[in-house]
Amino acid sequence: MSSGFREAGGDRGDIGSNPERIEWNDVRMTGTTDGLRRFTGHEETPGDPITDSIHRLVLAGGRGSRAVLDDLSCALFNVVSDTGLAEQALDVLAGAEPRTWIELDAALRSWTYGYHGPRSTPRAVAKMSNPLAVLLAACGRDGREREKALAHPAMRVDARLAPVLAIRTVDWVGAVRRRALRTLAEALSGADAAALRAVVPVAVRLGERHRGQALTDLVRDAVLRADAGTLHAVRRSEDLRARRFVLEVALQAGRMDREQLVEAALVDDHRIPQLELP
Repeated sequence: MSSGFREAGGDRGDIGSNPERIEWNDVRMTGTTDGLRRFTGHEETPGDPITDSIHRLVLAGGRGSRAVLDDLSCALFNVVSDTGLAEQALDVLAGAEPRTWIELDAALRSWTYGYHGPRSTPRAVAKMSNPLAVLLAACGRDGREREKALAHPAMRVDARLAPVLAIRTVDWVGAVRRRALRTLAEALSGADAAALRAVVPVAVRLGERHRGQALTDLVRDAVLRADAGTLHAVRRSEDLRARRFVLEVALQAGRMDREQLVEAALVDDHRIPQLELP
């Protein structure tokens, strides 16, 4: 059975790693699309999408700057009501580093409460009218809303949402945590490479938390069920910790032959000193 998760969008290109600080909070929540384009100097022209700015923020978010994550949070809320921009933004966000995903979760929640009280929630988020809106709802301050977002069908079928689904499995609210684990189990029931490559890098980091064992067990079981082609693709993840996790699981299950072990050793060089060839 193939996973319900669908793979994220295509090539995102390299926008650069030193974005100019964008004061997204200066963009009004009403008339957001036009205001955002005017503020960033973008026009609706092919080759110059507004998502370039979001991409730069995603790249910079890997350094852990809270200011950048706050700007990224505001940008996502500003584009969520435009279906086209929301899709492009989520495609870009899907390529974020695991650390960015984990820290963005907290930044999104903080951003919804401004200096003068709660900010108004865009209608698209309240209605969860597109996958990005579902993601933002799943990172909200209200546990009931987070739980509701986890039950949305997109959570089971869109691989771009897998990282935030994994994050919710270690939520501090028990009901949210249990709902997330059920949904993730369904989503990974026949996980393909896209699903596992999306969830494993985040899961190996969250698994270290005191509520993370159930997530680790779910992801390990999904890796064990993966066919040879899927397992090979996930072992080639760009994330070192994800590769090592998958390699360890595959080794313990006896699913690595000599050729595969040699390839793994060459890819990670001395970083897998415990590797023993048969």
